Amino acid sequence: MATIGLARSEHTSSHLFYEFCDNLTRLAPKIKISKVDADPQDPPQILIGRSLRYQAVPVGYELPPFLEALAAHESGFLNLTDTIKILVFGETGDTRSMSWLESVLAGDFDREVKEAAEEALSKITNTDT
Repeated sequence: MATIGLARSEHTSSHLFYEFCDNLTRLAPKIKISKVDADPQDPPQILIGRSLRYQAVPVGYELPPFLEALAAHESGFLNLTDTIKILVFGETGDTRSMSWLESVLAGDFDREVKEAAEEALSKITNTDT
């Protein structure tokens, strides 16, 4: 279940934000809206997490990045390229990433990505012992 915030406002464009959020939850019932108190004179905002704020309704070309940001926030990991994820996992030594790295090795990935996954797994298993 994903949750986004909707900053309450008396701004003239607030109805557009309410309309967008209503439509979003109707089309995707697993997305919930949490109404957040804000200064009534502030512009309306859609909030993803603590730091990402949309002061425009994300429609058209803005909708896919909005949905990606929401998914990234809910998954706890930004939508980075596979190689960058692998490098991060290898450097952090996070054992929770081992199953994902193993799926990279078994999956249909470029040779460089698989080599990076092997190196990351090696680093993780060496820090585990």
